[in-house]
Amino acid sequence: MVDNSKPKTQKIGMVVYFDWRKSMKSMSYEQKGKLFDYILEYGEKLYKNENIEPPQDEYVAFAFNFMQGQLDRDYQKWLNKCEQNKKNIMKRYNKKEDESNFDPLNL
Repeated sequence: MVDNSKPKTQKIGMVVYFDWRKSMKSMSYEQKGKLFDYILEYGEKLYKNENIEPPQDEYVAFAFNFMQGQLDRDYQKWLNKCEQNKKNIMKRYNKKEDESNFDPLNL
């Protein structure tokens, strides 16, 4: 599972991969629609740290199993990037604060 303990900014999207088409090749258009809807719901629930029931359709569930790991890795990568950006901002902010307290006559 993904570490959701870190603070988040607003997440508005996620990546879809071309190689997922291989997993969906034998699915009907209806099943593909259900899968895509489930992927979006999974991404949204992941961001909100909410549980989601597995798909009811066995083909959708089977195809999603190939995609879930990548979705989780992408989300964790996004969380890590947010954390790193926060650290960088704090370094910059603290540096500016230190510079503003600098007194050149009091060396």
